[in-house]
Amino acid sequence: MLLRSAAGIPAVVFTTYAIYLLSVLSTSYYFWNYRNHPGIRSRSIQLTFIGVVASFFLSSVYLVGPLTQFLPCFITLWCGSVLTPIVLLTTVGKFLRVAFLYRTSLSKLKAERQRLEEQKERHKVSSVSSQRDEIFEPSDILLDIDSFTNTKEAIPTEVNNSWLHQNSYIFEDRFLIRILGGFTIFHILVTVVIQCLTQDYSFSAPLRDDCLSGWEYFPVYVAGSCEIFVLGPIVIQYIRGVTDAYNIVKELVALVLTTGVGMCIYLIFAYIPPVYDVRFTVPVGVWGFVTLWNIHLLNCGLPLMEIYITNRRSKNLPRDRKHPSFEEVLDHPVLFEKFKAFSVKDFSVENTLFYERYVRLKTTPSFLVKNFLTRGLPNEIQNELLTIYNTFIREDSEYQVNLRGETLRELDNRIQEKDLSICMFETALTEVKLLMYQHTFKRYLQQEFQTIGGLGNHGYASHEIIP
Repeated sequence: MLLRSAAGIPAVVFTTYAIYLLSVLSTSYYFWNYRNHPGIRSRSIQLTFIGVVASFFLSSVYLVGPLTQFLPCFITLWCGSVLTPIVLLTTVGKFLRVAFLYRTSLSKLKAERQRLEEQKERHKVSSVSSQRDEIFEPSDILLDIDSFTNTKEAIPTEVNNSWLHQNSYIFEDRFLIRILGGFTIFHILVTVVIQCLTQDYSFSAPLRDDCLSGWEYFPVYVAGSCEIFVLGPIVIQYIRGVTDAYNIVKELVALVLTTGVGMCIYLIFAYIPPVYDVRFTVPVGVWGFVTLWNIHLLNCGLPLMEIYITNRRSKNLPRDRKHPSFEEVLDHPVLFEKFKAFSVKDFSVENTLFYERYVRLKTTPSFLVKNFLTRGLPNEIQNELLTIYNTFIREDSEYQVNLRGETLRELDNRIQEKDLSICMFETALTEVKLLMYQHTFKRYLQQEFQTIGGLGNHGYASHEIIP
């Protein structure tokens, strides 16, 4: 092949590979360091790294393989046939996981609002009603105020919440990885059959440069095309109406488009005779390498850039009174409802619902608890404390919030010992407020600032706190 005789080409290739290796290691390192950040955690760390590892080995074979004397063709066949589906299917798994997170968050918010509306309709005076309930009643109209959150396309609360909760295991990493393993085993079996039929890619076949084109790759290309051009649009259609605060959906759509375009270019240069001559200068594997590099940057580099931009924008927000402070948002009924609507896109609606539920309990009318020191907490309050624990605190609860281990153990012990008090969730409340402030509130302000930032200094006039 002329590539071998072209002076300087191997040096360029290995320099490119060194730069690629540095980018993969650095982005993967920082991606792992930020694994507890909601924007990273929502992307499914396990699926992402499975795709990263598969992409790394496959791209190495694509770029360096044609220049090495020791890489047999059967290795390129096995890498292409087994690793390519893994790279594609991890993207599909992330699609499904994001759709699940969004729809469960939305169903939780709607279920809580429905619960409050039912209390209002029954005209029951609850022992845990607060001053907020007397001033303001939640309404789905407030979700329509937030143009980025669409509740009209949501499934009815009862069906949506029940089905998602009962089948939530489908969207967990463990189950998705098992499905991925099943597809991988299928491709391994297909490759074994091909290995038995082929001559050019047999274990004893002589070494050659052009190992990346042949009929032996047709099964994986057909499967990959189905996953990209058939399954991809189906999944994209499924997540229509899903919006998130971390641009994960846009990232995944970009992944599908990048993969589809890259695969088409690769197949053109690998199997279309009029462009065969290009392969003597630019090997076919280069197109696959470039595609996989872009996929990695979208998987790991783009989320890190999103975090960096978010942190920078939060520091550059105007320090004036045209937009509310964190405490003002929590205290003002209308702003808090909009904040809850935004938390659906942030996949952190559990935090806002826990805060609202516990604060409502803490503001219980004094005539219900004025004598609790002598005769114990009223049964209504004890029941509400247990409900809050079972709903938001207990491990594997439907609305479980993210708390420190020692906080969970302390609350578990208090529940077991029946040591109930109105202040028992104070530590949990502090941790949840910190999470809301550090992540959700900053993005909430940025969205509001960007949405009406073009209005100049008066952009936040509608957000001024009404006395």
